[in-house]
Amino acid sequence: MGVSRHRDAERLARDLIASMERPREDDWLSFQQEFEDHHLKSQSKNYRASFVPAARKLENLCNPKRVSDVTPLMLARFHTRMREAGLANTTAASYLRQLRITINWAAEHGYLEQRVKVVVPRVDEDEEMKGRPLSLEELERLLKAAGKLLGVHAAPMESMLRGYWLSGLRRTEGYLLSWDNSEELLVVKIDGRRPMVEIPTKLDKGRKRRTLSLTPDFVEHLRSLPNREGRVYRPLTKQGRVVRSVDTLGVLISDIGATTNIVTKPGRHPTVHDLRRSFGERWAARVTPPVLKELMRHRDIKTTLKYYVGQSAERTANQVWDVFERSQGGVLGGAREPAAEANRS
Repeated sequence: MGVSRHRDAERLARDLIASMERPREDDWLSFQQEFEDHHLKSQSKNYRASFVPAARKLENLCNPKRVSDVTPLMLARFHTRMREAGLANTTAASYLRQLRITINWAAEHGYLEQRVKVVVPRVDEDEEMKGRPLSLEELERLLKAAGKLLGVHAAPMESMLRGYWLSGLRRTEGYLLSWDNSEELLVVKIDGRRPMVEIPTKLDKGRKRRTLSLTPDFVEHLRSLPNREGRVYRPLTKQGRVVRSVDTLGVLISDIGATTNIVTKPGRHPTVHDLRRSFGERWAARVTPPVLKELMRHRDIKTTLKYYVGQSAERTANQVWDVFERSQGGVLGGAREPAAEANRS
């Protein structure tokens, strides 16, 4: 734009600076699109997926029209309404953490004059798992249910469920497990002395590139598979079509779990995460907590101690007392019961 006078140029410069400093008044939906285009696209798939349910839940319960509507008072109401709607405290806290990231980004990019304080409630340390580990007998029932539901197309799904049980992989990780090198998939390397799986940054929950050590029983399972190209697992639907998304996979496995009559918690049936919990429980009895933390890829060892090492304490105590009592003839202190003494004489 041509400007004839120096004074006009100064005025235009002041107006431009003022417009840049002035908070943007875009509506909430427009802001979401900007946030997705300029922030989420550079993040991992799992990270991107966490934003959508948090935003949708905020819209359903509080209905913000503009970014500036998302005040501390609205967020406090949002938390209260989530709890009234029956959401677990862990879920509510997760949504608020995601919204805190979103609102901070809005402030940094001129949508708000200042940051909004988002209070994330402390999750009760005694809050239980959403499900529970499965026993070997329950795994066999789950595999049998897959065979019954999927019929002649069940074998790939049965192999995948067994793989989840043996690996402790999350649902998306198992779905993206591959034999071929890729930056979009988890790549299996089983020919070395210590087999590994490479997890690219985009797919890691902690957004780090990792190399995961594989347990011997899972390696044995992988080596038994006939195919060594493309995806490791290619489950089929009831119609014999290849499952094309991790969401479809989740629904299909939930359908299988619902036919087993196995209850992992009131109103819940087996899921992939219950198979992961089973992996954690088995290895908790075999390795030290720091090693288990690495196998489970927990960010904080407190999670490992809380959900796996701590959960197995009663089971360990029962085993110790059973062994002790058998060695002492059934009672504490080594005193034998009269019947036992009579049999010895």
